[in-house]
Amino acid sequence: MPIRITTEDEYVLVSAEDDFDMIDVRATLEEAAKRNGSKPLLRILVDARATDFRVTTDDVGLIVRIWQEVFRSRSVQIALVVSTDVQFGMGRMLGALSHETPVSYEVFRERDDAERWLLGKPYPPGP
Repeated sequence: MPIRITTEDEYVLVSAEDDFDMIDVRATLEEAAKRNGSKPLLRILVDARATDFRVTTDDVGLIVRIWQEVFRSRSVQIALVVSTDVQFGMGRMLGALSHETPVSYEVFRERDDAERWLLGKPYPPGP
């Protein structure tokens, strides 16, 4: 699978290393949920900077449906880190639709900012 999952102390790290499809996305989210065990809050940091994956508007709708199905009754936070303007724009579109899901979601360009948000720390860092 072109996506690597690592369990960190406070979140599940998902690293996209190559192009992937929506089947990979669903399988990855299901595995992340399993790795979280019985913790009340599932935190996922998705680092997609190493891929040039282009999400379509149809894909955004499919991701929303996947979130609804996989995370039905869980509290979930997802921070997405991207590198291109197109990825960031599509990530923002996904954020606009995330209110239809049990997922609290933000998109970032910097991993440090994503991790701070995910862990409830102030961001951007102050002086």
